[in-house]
Amino acid sequence: RRWDEIAPLPEARSKFSSVQNKDTDIYIFGGNGPSSRRMESVTETTPSVFVYRTSIDAWEGLSSMSEMRTGAVSLRVNDKDSHYLVIGGRKGMRALRSCEMYDVEEDSWLPVSTSLLTPRFGAGGGWIRGSAYVVGGRSENARQRTMERWDCREKGFQWCPSLSVARCWGIHICAGDCLYAFGGSPINSLSGEVFDVRKGSWHSLPLLPSENSWGWGGSGTTSPFSTPLSFQCQQQQQQHQRGVVIMGMGGNNTQRQEEEEGETREEEE
Repeated sequence: RRWDEIAPLPEARSKFSSVQNKDTDIYIFGGNGPSSRRMESVTETTPSVFVYRTSIDAWEGLSSMSEMRTGAVSLRVNDKDSHYLVIGGRKGMRALRSCEMYDVEEDSWLPVSTSLLTPRFGAGGGWIRGSAYVVGGRSENARQRTMERWDCREKGFQWCPSLSVARCWGIHICAGDCLYAFGGSPINSLSGEVFDVRKGSWHSLPLLPSENSWGWGGSGTTSPFSTPLSFQCQQQQQQHQRGVVIMGMGGNNTQRQEEEEGETREEEE
């Protein structure tokens, strides 16, 4: 097994969210890209969307989201490839509550009437048993350990049991009826816990053998990979009968703190 280089992104960006469909195509939503002001230290949030066609090793531009957002959660609705749900994120320095849904066949965005109970970015999530779960992340003033659930047949998000500790920019993976949460900032990034939907509760997991913070988890639910600026942070996961596999490395602690606290210069100076 080996890593192979693929076609580069049409636009440089970080902190996007992504979804992999059953054909292994990869959709990426929003994120931060280079500033139009051509200042190296400034990035801008983008609403643009691309899909990577693995069969032909090429990227294709799609209709942009209605709102610019970075650090959002993106999910396959009902684990199908016809609609993708993008939740929360950040625009400039403002955490978002809003959601929108992408219609693959029409290449268009549909409004979603419900909003998060708490605005958040850098969160994780998954689609399990007909419901969208969003957990952790950061609001404008605090890191979050809360979790929300939305069933499309219901009017809005509802509170669910919270994480034992707040986790922002952690690794989140869905496997079966469980949502796994690993690492994150500012806690010990070796820790992990799992939410069992059937039991409706969180349970602690053994510590990771090495740090994995500022990463993204996949299985077609959240980002299967990303490269946040200078962190060069990349991880993948695979589902196996005996568990999940995570590969990656954490970022520099100082820069990690600056990013979270919003001390780096963003688009809305």
